[in-house]
Amino acid sequence: MIDQTLLAKPDEGQRRRKNASAFFLYAFLIFLALIFICPLILLILTAFKSTREIFMNPFGLPASWSFKTFVRVWQKAHFNIYFFNSILVTLISLALLLFTSTLSAYALARFKFRLNNFLFMLFLAGIMIPIRLGILPLFILMNELGLLDSRWSLILTYAASGMPMSVF
Repeated sequence: MIDQTLLAKPDEGQRRRKNASAFFLYAFLIFLALIFICPLILLILTAFKSTREIFMNPFGLPASWSFKTFVRVWQKAHFNIYFFNSILVTLISLALLLFTSTLSAYALARFKFRLNNFLFMLFLAGIMIPIRLGILPLFILMNELGLLDSRWSLILTYAASGMPMSVF
C-alpha cells in the first residue's frame, strides 16, 4: 500500500517560499547580467562617437551614427594587415591542429602498442601543465629555429598548445 503522505501536494507555505526564492534568484541573475552587459553596450556606443563627443557625453547616445572612426582605424592604423595576419594564422593553426589531433586521437583510441599509455599520459600532462611554464623554453626553441617574429612561430605554438585538449 502506498503511503498517502508521500503523494500529498506541497502546502501553500512551501510553494510561496519556493516562488520567493526563485524570484530573488532571477532578480539577482538579471542584475548580474546587466552589470556585465553595460560595459559592452558602452563600448559599442563609444565606437560610433567622435573624440569630442566621448568627452562631452560619455554615457549618452551618439548625436549621429558614424562609421568614420572605423574607416580611420582601418586606414591609418593598417588594421587590414593585422586582420589578415589573424585570419591567416588562425586558419592554418586550426587546419594543422585538426589534422594532427584527429590522427593522434584515432591512433590512441584504436591501436594498442607499447607506448600507448606513455603517450596518453603525455597528452594528459599537456592538459594539466600551464602553457606559461613553457614560455622561456619556447622562446629559446623559436630563436634557435630562426622563427622569431614570424607567422610560423605563432602557428606552431597555437597548434602545439591546443593539441593535448584536442586529442581528448
